[in-house]
Amino acid sequence: MSQAVLDTLDNPDVQWEQKIAAARQGLAEQSRTINNLIRRIAALENAPAAAAPAPSGGGYSKKIEVFNDPGEYDGSKAKFEEWWAKMRAWLKLNEHAIAPESHEAVLAVLSRLKGAKAGPFAQTCITKGTAYTWAELVSDIKGLL
Repeated sequence: MSQAVLDTLDNPDVQWEQKIAAARQGLAEQSRTINNLIRRIAALENAPAAAAPAPSGGGYSKKIEVFNDPGEYDGSKAKFEEWWAKMRAWLKLNEHAIAPESHEAVLAVLSRLKGAKAGPFAQTCITKGTAYTWAELVSDIKGLL
């Protein structure tokens, strides 16, 4: 209710007829407000769903994939070139989440190396920590596999 209606209802000098008229006016205002809210709710319910907002600059997930993860490399020499090309492309397309040539990129590659030769190689490199660089990885992986 508007302040004028409330003031009228609270004023002891105002006649009952005026108070009743003011109360009716207040009820009419509230009824209009309720009807407007009902219309707005109905419009929102019938509106097409809006697209989800794009994430802001700093709150991105590290699990964003433009195409499928290249998966694990099992140590097969015949499959290495294809896997290595897919791995580099995957890293390039996900560089917003994994910085190029970073330690995270090194770990992304090493964590996918499996098999009798590639698995122990990866474990050795991982234990070196951040001292093991992308340049070393590229050089070592081509020589080893």
